[in-house]
Amino acid sequence: NGVKISTAEKELINKLEKILLLNADARACTGVLAVHPRSRDIKIDNFSINFHGVDILADTKLELKSGRRY
Repeated sequence: NGVKISTAEKELINKLEKILLLNADARACTGVLAVHPRSRDIKIDNFSINFHGVDILADTKLELKSGRRY
């Protein structure tokens, strides 16, 4: 929009970008796709989520079904 960004704003933007990168590095997600890649359903076995070294979910089964099936 043609407005110059001050040095304080640039420093804040750089600091926030570094924090975002650190948070992204602290996350991990693993799993094995257990259905055909062209299937409309999603089934992931051994699904795990880790954040800053703490297991949020460990070796779980994640299933998302298309349509009204349970």
